[in-house]
Amino acid sequence: MPDTASTSAAGEIDRAVRLLNRSLRRLHVSRADRQSIIDDVRGDLDAAAAEGVSPVDLIGPDVDVFARQATEARGFEPMSDDYPRLLVNGTAAAAVGVPAVYLLLMYVVHPLFVNWFDLDGDYPTAGPVLAYAFMVLTGTGIIIAALNASLAGRPARKETLTRAALLTPVGGALGIVAGLAVMDRPGFILSEASIYTQVLPAGAIPVLIALGVSRWWARRAIDNESTTSVNRLRGGVATRDARRPNDHGS
Repeated sequence: MPDTASTSAAGEIDRAVRLLNRSLRRLHVSRADRQSIIDDVRGDLDAAAAEGVSPVDLIGPDVDVFARQATEARGFEPMSDDYPRLLVNGTAAAAVGVPAVYLLLMYVVHPLFVNWFDLDGDYPTAGPVLAYAFMVLTGTGIIIAALNASLAGRPARKETLTRAALLTPVGGALGIVAGLAVMDRPGFILSEASIYTQVLPAGAIPVLIALGVSRWWARRAIDNESTTSVNRLRGGVATRDARRPNDHGS
């Protein structure tokens, strides 16, 4: 039968590690750095448990304070929480870019197409498709440019831009569907005011969600790569340490 005291100590250590990981996440410490800190602390907790010292005695009553001290002591720099900044800049880009694309479409592109051929008469389906495609592609270009400027000097910038280039058109297409749904509501009166205050904001929401997912996806990918590199490095060190006695003996 397993030792009850050992089982209890292991449970306390696991709980302390979970709380520490939660505190490190609130500090926006990257996954690789979190794993490094947790591995070190778990080793200290195991050694302390062997001497009868509980996790509370070692960590203290405030896990958040311990997490901050552990992060600073190891020289790790928490990743800044740039989602609010991304949301603000993305909203600003959408507020400027979406109306600009709409005006460009209505007063430049549409008259130009009308001079060339009658979309409504000759191509009743191609006209809306071209208009929506123009809005999505042009809007994506404006938002990607704003995103590039917003993330200058930030981690995972290139990865975020790559993913945003994939997801923003999807968000734009969903935004068009949302805008059309707003226009299809009973009692909706089509006017420039209703376009700016109802249709365009509804269309911008999926785009902002796509930007947030792009940033989250990129940062998670960077964390995974960092964790893999750290684990590979540790595995190599452990292998060399294991072989060292044999090397001396040969």
